[in-house]
Amino acid sequence: MLESRIQKWILIDCHTALQLLAMTSLLHHCEDDRTKQSSQNRLPQP
Repeated sequence: MLESRIQKWILIDCHTALQLLAMTSLLHHCEDDRTKQSSQNRLPQP
């Protein structure tokens, strides 16, 4: 009984960790896009 409960918690933890990883990687990707855009905007226009 207790073991199955622990296994469920571990599964939930893994799922949450994966979600957090996905979210953070998405955030970093968005930040990269922003920095690329801002650096392009900084270039003097012809």
